[in-house]
Parts: sequence; C-alpha cells; structure tokens
Amino acid sequence: MGACQRSSQSSDGGAGRSTCRPYSPAWIWSAALARSIVENSAYNPHRVRCVRTAVSRFDPVMSRVVVTGATGFIGQHLVEHLLERGDQVTCLVRRSSPWDRRRSPQLRVCHGDLADRDSLRAAVADAEIVYHLAALVRALDYETMLDTNAGGTRNLASVCAEMSRPPTLLLVSSLAAAGPTTNGRAVDEQDPARPVSNYGRSKRAAELAAAAFADRLPVTIVRPPIVFGPGDRDLWQMFRSISRTHVHPVAGYRRSRFSLIDVRDLVAALVVAAERGTRVGPDDDLRDAFASGCYYFAQQERPTYEELGRRVAAAMDCRVLPIVVPAALAWSLASASDLAGRLRGQASLVNFDKLREATAGGWTCSTARAERELGFESPNGLDQRLRETAQWYRQAGWL
Repeated sequence: MGACQRSSQSSDGGAGRSTCRPYSPAWIWSAALARSIVENSAYNPHRVRCVRTAVSRFDPVMSRVVVTGATGFIGQHLVEHLLERGDQVTCLVRRSSPWDRRRSPQLRVCHGDLADRDSLRAAVADAEIVYHLAALVRALDYETMLDTNAGGTRNLASVCAEMSRPPTLLLVSSLAAAGPTTNGRAVDEQDPARPVSNYGRSKRAAELAAAAFADRLPVTIVRPPIVFGPGDRDLWQMFRSISRTHVHPVAGYRRSRFSLIDVRDLVAALVVAAERGTRVGPDDDLRDAFASGCYYFAQQERPTYEELGRRVAAAMDCRVLPIVVPAALAWSLASASDLAGRLRGQASLVNFDKLREATAGGWTCSTARAERELGFESPNGLDQRLRETAQWYRQAGWL
C-alpha cells in the first residue's frame, strides 16, 4: 500500500526500477568507449486543444500533477519547473532511495511502485495530469525491460482510467520507439514505428499500452531525441573524455545525424503538450503510427556525431581530434562489455542493444507537428546550450 506525505523524507523518482532517461544512441556508446579506451469522465478523445504561441510564452495554469521518474535527470528538471509554476506536485517514488530534493508545501511524496496498483491509486488521486517518466533503460534481458516499461505503463494507465475524472496521461517515450531515420528524412509522428533495440521495442510497447486506454483516458505521447543539459551524466562522459584526452571516438564511418534538445526546453514543452496538445485516438494502439497525440521536440541543428564532439570541445574552449573506431572493433568491445555485465549481474553501459542503435543510421526527428499544433519554436542554439551545460559541469565539479 502506498504511503504519501508532504515534502518530507521520501524516495527515488522511479516507481519502476529505474528512471526515464533521454534517448542516446551513438554518443552514449562512444562516450563509454572513450572511457574504456583511456580508462473528466466526459472526455472526448478526439478533442483538440492547441494554441499558436511559443512554448516559453504560455501563461501558467496551476494544476494538480503527478510525476513518476521524479529523481531521474529529466524528472528533476520537470519537478522544479512545475513547482516554479505553482503547481501542486506529487512524486511517486520508491522507498529504497532517499528523497534529497527540494522541499516545498506544494510538493507531496508518495511511496510506491508501478507494479503496486494500490500505491498508484494513492498517488494519482485528484490528479489532473500525470507525467509518466519512470522507465528501465538497460537490463540483462528484454523480458525484464518489457515488464517494467510496458507493464508499468499499463498499470498506471489502467488506474488512471478507473477514476471518475481521469487525468491526462503524458507519456515520455523515446525516439528509440520510432526507430532510426530512413532515406535521410527526419522521422515524423505518422511514420511507422520501427524500433531496432530492445529498449526501443519496450518503449513502443509502453506507447501501445497507454494508447489501449485512449477511449477512457486522455493520452499524449512525447518522443524525445537525445536530451542533454545540467545534471545529465550521459553526455557528461563525452565532455569529460574530451576535456581529459582531447580525443573523440566515433563508431563506424557513417556520417549520420542526430536530433537533440536541452532538458530545460524539453520540460517546458512537456507541460505545453500535456495542457494544450491533441490526444491519442482510440484506435491508435492498432496502428503503426499515431494520427494524433504524439509529438517530437528538438533543436533546429542536427549535427553528425563527429560534429557534436567538436561542438562539445568548443563549448569547453578546447581542441579535439575525432578518431573513427571500425565497426568490427566496436562490436568486439560491446561483446566483451556485455559479458562483463552479465558476470556482474548488471547491464553495462556499452552493450549490443546500444550498439545496434548507434550503428542503425541517423536519429533525427521533425518538429513540424509541434510547431503547427502547439506553436513550438526550436529553442536557443545548440552551441549556446552546450556552453551552458559545460559551465554547469564546471560549477558542479564534474569537469
């Protein structure tokens, strides 16, 4: 049974076994490689609620909201953003991790788990919006990942659908659920989903689990690309590696491009999508693509992985030498890392699943629907955001 309390000692952002992380294909793999080398019941699901103004110019509408995955990278930023708006925020967390985040009379902490329906009911009671970020990013087997990501989403959606006035469920999915770029064209929401990794397949299954309740529950899905910014420990590995060695390993010879978004811009966009976006249609769980209710948010720039390394170096005012790592060597290292992870009983950062994503081609997405329906404007330039991130890392003592 879940226990809730006002902004006191609590636990992790999860309600799952881990917290939702940004989609990060090649650069997660290559950064780790560098380290190994150098060390309402009356709800109408078809109703459209949109505005045509920039994300940053929305007037705040105070809401009662729930956040799963609240102590994850994106979740922490989302909770801070919601509290600053004046929202009443409930964080569903596990008892196993201490809650050492901000305390506020607007903040309630609920102990529970996505597998515990009673704790879910306690957390979402009276909620108007539920932001679902909790997810498992890595696992030794697909079944565990699927059970957490899809099964947990199904439980949460089911509990929300039981309510007399169901809240809006905003599912933070991943570009990995859609799959890589084809024919050099950025993926959009109406492209058939073709995930190539276990993580991507589990997130796609989570989308379908939520969409199955779209006739009883307002559901909106956001598929972030690579997410970076203050507090991110994945891209930080690239920053740290380049700052120490001035070398940037690039897996394979493809010059594939990637979409990115700063976490601060993403969380503002998540709120707009939850409050103003369209909703998933009641039959979308039977289709390969979403006719409505799904959005991508990203910066305008779509650098190659090599270019990203150069931009990271520039953000730190240092030089860098990109070095291509042949695919055969990359697969050998992934194999060794996978084996080591299994011996430890813990999934490794470098693994076959991530390498499949890294070598699948480009990962770019179109923001046209978000621009058209939500008035989304691509945020501050990538170089400026990377420089701000580097500054945060330095101030935090990470560099």
